Order: sequence, then structure tokens, then C-alpha cells
Amino acid sequence: MMVLTALVFIWGFEVLTAQYTHNAFIPFAGFSIISPMIAALIANDGERQGLRKTFLGVSITTFIVFVAIKEVDLLVLV
Repeated sequence: MMVLTALVFIWGFEVLTAQYTHNAFIPFAGFSIISPMIAALIANDGERQGLRKTFLGVSITTFIVFVAIKEVDLLVLV
């Protein structure tokens, strides 16, 4: 049920954004199933673990991925 709910929200947001920008910007182009799966996993974790632990886990993971991507970016640019 979490995956279905995430699909409805993500694809709905994508359609609204495409209509608003006249197809100049499509936010999740190429990630048609990855984005809803991430949203569904976060929602499932929030239901099982609680909002505080989920927010902490998502924040830490986002920071680690951001740092890793910036390091690769700096290695490529230098």
C-alpha cells in the first residue's frame, strides 16, 4: 500500500509540474519507479520506527550521499 500511495503522489506531482512549466521541467525524468520506491520506503520506516528516528536516518543518509557526490565532483573537476 505504501508503494501505491507513493506512486500516486510522485506521479501526480510530476504531472502537475510538467503542466505548470509547459513540459520545460520534468522533476523525475528517468526515475519513474525509483522515486516512488524511495518515498514508500521512507513512509514505511516512518510508520514502523516513528518520525524522529526516520527523520534522523534520512538526514544522516542524505548528508553522507551529498558529501560523497561532492567528493567525486571535486575529483573530476580537478
